[in-house]
Amino acid sequence: MYTIEEPEYLAGEFEDSLSHKFSWTQEFRTEFQERRRYRDHEMICLNNVDTRIEGPVNYPQKLTEYVPQDSCKADEGSPGGEGAANQVFITFATLLVCVFLAFNLV
Repeated sequence: MYTIEEPEYLAGEFEDSLSHKFSWTQEFRTEFQERRRYRDHEMICLNNVDTRIEGPVNYPQKLTEYVPQDSCKADEGSPGGEGAANQVFITFATLLVCVFLAFNLV
């Protein structure tokens, strides 16, 4: 639960203040979202041993976009590529070794 202490006209529970003390026009929503996402906020954290941490916080400026690795895509220079193709190669090679050992063909 978050509590707003200042400014006094917004004092109270965070969600109550947001829900009942503003006119939520499209322009207001857009400005509110921009401020919440990208501008500094004053943070105050208290833990159970009375340690107080204060300071400005904001949304990270430099984010690296996550691009999932294609585990089925074959890479050059690797037998069978990565992922599923490579697993088929390893399974087949293991099976051949087992057959050769079972029939003393080595």
